Amino acid sequence: MDPKKLSSRRSRAALYWAGVTLVAVQAILAATIEFSPAVRDPEFGAKLSRLKEQLAARPRAPLLLVLGSSRSASGICPADILTGGSSDAPLVFNLALTGYGPIQQLQLLDRIHQQRISPRWILAEIHPLLLHQEPGEWGEEQWMRPDSLDRHDLAVVGGYLSQPRKWLRQWARLRLAPAFCYRFQLLNWLSPGWLDTRLRQDGAWRELDACGWLPLVCETDRESTERRREEARRQYAPALWDFRITATADRALREFVEVARRRGIRLGFYLMPEGEAFRSWYTPEARQQIESYLDRFEREERVPVFDATTWCRDADFSDSHHLLSHASPGFSRRFGEEIVRPFLALSQVAGPVGDELARPPRAGGRR
Repeated sequence: MDPKKLSSRRSRAALYWAGVTLVAVQAILAATIEFSPAVRDPEFGAKLSRLKEQLAARPRAPLLLVLGSSRSASGICPADILTGGSSDAPLVFNLALTGYGPIQQLQLLDRIHQQRISPRWILAEIHPLLLHQEPGEWGEEQWMRPDSLDRHDLAVVGGYLSQPRKWLRQWARLRLAPAFCYRFQLLNWLSPGWLDTRLRQDGAWRELDACGWLPLVCETDRESTERRREEARRQYAPALWDFRITATADRALREFVEVARRRGIRLGFYLMPEGEAFRSWYTPEARQQIESYLDRFEREERVPVFDATTWCRDADFSDSHHLLSHASPGFSRRFGEEIVRPFLALSQVAGPVGDELARPPRAGGRR
């Protein structure tokens, strides 16, 4: 055979197999990302791993999940809840995640179902300002990331996005070239030491305890606290200036109740503490809207809503709404006594799931 033709044939074969290898590698990476929460969403992946360890250690214990935002993630320490209880006490796990409100909690409900985790009870935080979900201006969509979602997540949250087709296109582009688009997540998963510390995504999650609590440790001098407080004021100002309960948040919250009941889960809700400074940023009209809405929601959905807004002192917060690590144990003990125990007691006397409370919820709910 002509040496030139042989060389050309070999070159074409090499290019062909290089292309096949590239496509195969991208497909394998895409599948890895789809089925590995630790890669695409390190915070959820870290908590899921610890939850599975706890379930394996106590396979017969009924599970009580605490869902919420970063307020709950750093504020609620399950080890200090129901202390001194019996050996058949429920397994309490903190599955709260940064920035999670009603839309992403609905997504999280689907995620744990996909993992075949079946809690008997869920206590879910209601973050007052995440009852205001205004597409393009304020709400969870502003900090949700398409690279952290799988196809099930997209199906759940798609109806709550302002531009679902745009999100789908972004998500599809990310999955077509995962070796590039997920390079930092993959390195963080495989060899985090190779990454610059600014690009690592596991720094905070390494401090998680066995039951999902992420202690918040930071400078507590007056200047640092005031700086963080001012950052919080700027972050939440768009909702505070023109606060209103939006249909998107209400629909997501009620769908959360519907899906949980369909899966046989007993539900309760709670509000986390806020400092005096944070509470002063609400207008009287906003306060009235929140109170009226929660009263109506509690009555119509027949679920308890516990209010811990004023439980903590200003010195307990890093920024007037995130509890510092030294304050979390005391708050968690009170959370256990005044929220978890009454909630479990209400669940025992309630009728079938779907009719959560056998008497008016106000008796065991907010005060």
